[in-house]
Amino acid sequence: PEEYLTTLSVLQDRMPPKGFEEEVMVTLREELGGVTGGGVDGGGDGECPLDRFEWIDPVPLSTASLAQVHRATLKPLPPSTTNTDPSKDDDGQSSRDVVIKVQHRGISSLLLQDMANLRSILKILARLEGPEADYTPIFTEYSTEVKSELDFRLEADNMDAVRTLLARNKVCAIVPRAIDGLVTERVLVMDYCEGFAVRDVDRLEEYGVDRELLLRRIVESWAVQMHVGGIFNADPHPGNILVSTSTNDKDASVPVLLDFGLTKRLSPGMKVAFARLMHASDENDLDALLTSFEEMGLVLNRKDPFEDMASMRRSFGSTTPQSEVKEAKKERSERFEKRKEAMEKEMEEEEKDEAMDTKQKQKRRNPVDAWPAELIFFGRVTNMLRGLCSRLEVRYPYLETMAVAA
Repeated sequence: PEEYLTTLSVLQDRMPPKGFEEEVMVTLREELGGVTGGGVDGGGDGECPLDRFEWIDPVPLSTASLAQVHRATLKPLPPSTTNTDPSKDDDGQSSRDVVIKVQHRGISSLLLQDMANLRSILKILARLEGPEADYTPIFTEYSTEVKSELDFRLEADNMDAVRTLLARNKVCAIVPRAIDGLVTERVLVMDYCEGFAVRDVDRLEEYGVDRELLLRRIVESWAVQMHVGGIFNADPHPGNILVSTSTNDKDASVPVLLDFGLTKRLSPGMKVAFARLMHASDENDLDALLTSFEEMGLVLNRKDPFEDMASMRRSFGSTTPQSEVKEAKKERSERFEKRKEAMEKEMEEEEKDEAMDTKQKQKRRNPVDAWPAELIFFGRVTNMLRGLCSRLEVRYPYLETMAVAA
């Protein structure tokens, strides 16, 4: 529901900020204030990295659960010997507009404690409710990846890998560049990219953004990440996607992709399996679909490939504009209730057979015997991107774009 989306979206980038002097600057001094050995990392012989900043805005651009972002300006670097214009640094500008992502103090221990508490709760739930309520595999996969968000050096590496991947595949999208020598475990300095949140419908109209073109570029970005590179941002919520307003771009529909802390890397075999899943679903190829299930380790205890195919095409098919969602949900709900009634009648008949043991009954309620942990983030990305298309009132051929990259 729109009310829930609007309220919960505050958690993406509009949480109450931490104090600038008492928290942000303390972290910056701890991470960047020490004297380096000189050279490129320090910006000069024996120079303090923090001294490279000309100005830091005390008011954050955004604040999320792990960190907050401040706009800043770097002092001009000394002209290099290869630069023919002494008035510009190596990046062709007199100074450099950047943003500083600063991790909240104490968030690491708090997150780890939350994870430990959640693990205990899930273990109790599994004991009380049985195997069907055992969410340990989901938790294990999620907690492993979330912990990597605490090291901003990994995020800088992810940004660089994805930016190179998109450029090589000629995808029109911007990924900020991290600044050499200004990346630590708790601080990440990167280029400032002008833009506004993709969820800001009024500004989309104000800037004349072509929504279909914008969404095609966004979905293509993730299609290439997942099916070509095997490395993808697993958190593409609307707070992590901007629409560029750079004066250098005459194109009003260029996305800016942010926050690569939660980035998933697929093994070569798993990348092929998910690519085959997309291609098989698009082509209605039952044999290839079953092969993809086998390759990724998805085991179903039912033998109904036609229903499996229908489920995949529903999950990855064209999106429904939000204005039509209520009616579409009503139709899906009616179809679901009919299927549910038929299944319940069938189960009632089978349960009369005393030979059916408890394990068999559980399987009827849960058709999945085994599934790959990677499916968690693959599904997460799918739901978030399709939800964005729906929210922006665009009927987008999601599966088609994924299949092309696959």
